[in-house]
Amino acid sequence: MSRTNLELARSAYAARFGSEEWSAWVEEFVAPEFELDDRTLPEVSRNLRGPEAAYADAAHMNDSFEDIGYDIEELSELPDGRAFVRVRASARGRASGMRVDGTLGHVWSWSEGRATRPDVYGTWDDAVRAVEPVR
Repeated sequence: MSRTNLELARSAYAARFGSEEWSAWVEEFVAPEFELDDRTLPEVSRNLRGPEAAYADAAHMNDSFEDIGYDIEELSELPDGRAFVRVRASARGRASGMRVDGTLGHVWSWSEGRATRPDVYGTWDDAVRAVEPVR
């Protein structure tokens, strides 16, 4: 993966999730064939492609949570060219007001400078197990 793709992966987390700035990123960097595999919310974007999949995921999260944040803890390149990201996720439940915080694993695939697939794992350990054969 080129340095450009690592920077694109980093830029995916730069804007507040669901914000106008994030939507602009989606429009510019999400490929029409983009397919989101979010193992934490598998039903949300099923059968959706392109920006619609990203927007469906964001709408669901914003309905359930507020003050959503994703911060990169580690970003590396896998031998097959995908970006491997350890992410600190935090949010506050809209109904409960309860704060949730945890470490997720994201694996981004890219083609021609656009995101084609982010695989979202509910824990860092799950993500590590999933990519272990190519690490």
